[in-house]
Amino acid sequence: VGADRLPLRDGARGRNRGPIRRRPGAVSVEGVKRRCRAGMGRCQSGFCQSRVVRILARELGCDPSEVLLEDTGSWLVEGPLKGVR
Repeated sequence: VGADRLPLRDGARGRNRGPIRRRPGAVSVEGVKRRCRAGMGRCQSGFCQSRVVRILARELGCDPSEVLLEDTGSWLVEGPLKGVR
């Protein structure tokens, strides 16, 4: 799966970032999950959550450490991230 593709449940792949770009768009990891079922496969976000965070950060124009799990204050990361640009 390329870095530009949103992971979908059960191995399906999607290039479309519509769940983030459309109005109202997803602005959190859980928002993406509800719209395209990313993280609902066998690994339960074990492999794809970091990719979803990276795509959300790029599309929203923020740092990956600022991406929320769901609501305001539900940070996924606290402190500096190793190896993230």
